[in-house]
Formats: sequence, C-alpha cells, structure tokens
Amino acid sequence: MDSSVHSESIIDLLGSRIAVVGAPGAGKSTLAQRLAERLDAKHIDLDALHFLPGWRLRPEEDVRTDVGQAVAAERWVACGNWRNVRDLVWGRATSIVWLDYSLAVCFRRLLKRTVRRCWSGEEFHNGNREDFATQFFSRDSLLLYLLREHRRRREDIGSAIDDPAWRSLTVRRLKRPCELKLVLSQSK
Repeated sequence: MDSSVHSESIIDLLGSRIAVVGAPGAGKSTLAQRLAERLDAKHIDLDALHFLPGWRLRPEEDVRTDVGQAVAAERWVACGNWRNVRDLVWGRATSIVWLDYSLAVCFRRLLKRTVRRCWSGEEFHNGNREDFATQFFSRDSLLLYLLREHRRRREDIGSAIDDPAWRSLTVRRLKRPCELKLVLSQSK
C-alpha cells in the first residue's frame, strides 16, 4: 500500500504532531519511530536531547532551545516524559499516545532491553551505554527506577492530561499492548 495512504490515516487518527508517553520499557521509542516512518515525519527522542556523554544532563536552557526548534516542524513524533519540556512538546502536539501499561509488562520489556543493551554494548544516546554493574547492582538502575516510579509516573501523566490546558489534545490511552496493535491496524 502507498505510504501516503498510511500517513493520511495516521493523521486522521492522531494528527501530524504526536507525543508518545509512558513508563520506561513501555515501548515509547519503538512506537515513535514507527509512527514517524509512517508519517514521513521527524522523530524526536527527548532522552537524546537531554543526555551528554557520561550520562550527564545538558543545561536545561539548551535542551529547551533544541526541543523548541524540533517541535516547530509541521510533522513530528516525540517520545519521552521530560516534565521540563512538556509545555513545549504538548503545546505543539495534536495528540498524545499514552502507553499506560502495567508494571509487569514494562518490567519484562525493560529487563529484556537492558540485558540486550548490556550484552551487546549497544549505544543508548550520545555515546552512553548501559552496563550490568549499573543496571543490576546500583541505585542508578533503570529497573529500580521503574519499580520506584511506575505508579508516580502514571499519576503524573494522568494529572497532566486532565489539566484543562491540554483539553484540545486527542489522547489515546492504551492499557495493553494489544490495544496498540488495534490502533496501528486502524491507521493502515
């Protein structure tokens, strides 16, 4: 099928500027990449704009400048939950896809991804790589972060979505991976 047909269907369903949010391991980056390809749109990974080599955070003013420039495009799909740029991303978005999966689903996916990245040495962003010591024997573990923050992240996203400032956004809250498959099949 012609890619323009795919793009028009996605635009009809979600618009041309989509923010993908959810817990670590939910599949935000993968979904955002797939949607960006279908839309022939820019993929904006908020993690890539936040981290410097050595897992250091970039200065917030630099991040906000870069995010502001990225979301000025007519078509984009952004993934990430960074509250410090939510106003910029959601302020330009036409829709939000919230991957609101259970802790068990996110943990299983994150564990699989973490082991793969640690084993392969796959780069995360800007030269950063995950390693077994940090991910399994450290307080800096993303797996530990997920266990501590899953409920809080869900509450934060839910509260933000309920804010009247974002009432104009189309929100697709998906609670199970099978619901995502349905949305993607509708957009073909």
